[in-house]
Amino acid sequence: MFAIIADGFAADVPKHKKQFNRFLKEFLTCLTDKLSDDKASIALAGLGNFAAIVPVFMGADALPKIHARLIKYGEDLVAIRDGIKLKWMLLCRYTTCYGRFVQKMQCQSDIVVQNFSVELVCRLLDAYPSSAIYVKYQAELAIVSMADAFSSTDVMKRILQHGMLLTVSNRIDTPDGVHEFNKSSRLLFEYEGLWRGCLKRMQGGALEQAMVNAMADTMLT
Repeated sequence: MFAIIADGFAADVPKHKKQFNRFLKEFLTCLTDKLSDDKASIALAGLGNFAAIVPVFMGADALPKIHARLIKYGEDLVAIRDGIKLKWMLLCRYTTCYGRFVQKMQCQSDIVVQNFSVELVCRLLDAYPSSAIYVKYQAELAIVSMADAFSSTDVMKRILQHGMLLTVSNRIDTPDGVHEFNKSSRLLFEYEGLWRGCLKRMQGGALEQAMVNAMADTMLT
């Protein structure tokens, strides 16, 4: 929905300037006010979809300012240790949003940005098995957003190295009736659906191939 609104606003900037400002103000409140997790998740979803049109309405200087606020919010979110499972949906939405800002700002070569992005996705992957089944798809959106942003760097390899440690089963024998992993791929079923879902969302082409290559390199190292 927010993506459709953003496209509509960009089609006629003068007409939608006031509406854009109202939406952006509401989205940015999630970075400063203590909103409920549900409201913050919705605001982050909107902010991520508006990343592409912020320069159109506000100029290129606006993106770094919002990015700085995003970083502060994300650092506070990542600092939560014991309760991160309860905020997993919020972490997914934040990661998706952050990836879109990184892509639009073209700051993929910044080492600080790279390290922070890797930490975000690794935390997301760690808590993935305990997330509610009806929101697991949010992890796919977050990972695809990061893959889009860092397709030409080694960030995804670093993420996949962590992911494969969680994903690949090293068990030789399992009790009868217990099916923890795919016998062919040796991917734990809990994570196999995640990686397959990510590849489907990449819809073929260079991004999907880059992801497959990164997976292959990770498995061979």
